[in-house]
Amino acid sequence: MAEDSVIIEMFFGRNERAVEETQKKYGEYIKAIALNILNYEEDAAECENDTYLRLWNSIPPERPLNFKAYSGRIARNCALSRYRYLRAEKRDCNMSVLLSELEQCLTADNDTEKEFDGRYISSVLSDWLRSLSAENRVLFIRRYWYGDGIGELAERAGLSPQRLSSLLFSLRKQLKKELTEKGVSI
Repeated sequence: MAEDSVIIEMFFGRNERAVEETQKKYGEYIKAIALNILNYEEDAAECENDTYLRLWNSIPPERPLNFKAYSGRIARNCALSRYRYLRAEKRDCNMSVLLSELEQCLTADNDTEKEFDGRYISSVLSDWLRSLSAENRVLFIRRYWYGDGIGELAERAGLSPQRLSSLLFSLRKQLKKELTEKGVSI
């Protein structure tokens, strides 16, 4: 398997092997992110393909420092776009549960001022995540970034699903308090 830097150079050289190498190295990772959000194999496969296209269109000019994280972010954004589309069609999927869990912590306004404040909120969120124990940080990120299910995540962490749900509830409550204390309107 090619190193990330070699794959990025292939993208810069417009070598189609870049997509093949990305699929070999990160295809399962990309599809898992999409599948956790969408919960449908066909939709996840479509998002995986969209991710490769978006990588092709964004590199160059972008030169990601962490190609895996960059690919994961693009996959997540593709899956969230697909989720919004499916939800608009009155079809529901796994992500609605995740979003409903976080809705009391984060506002959904999209005006220009809120967008500008997004950097501040991102900084507060990053600081808060760093303040958590490594275990709690991983659980929070696995649930709300990667969309892992409660059962799967509880098993991975060696907790009962009820205990994990309680822990996540407590973490969301802490996040809401932190955001409120830092002046972020909820």
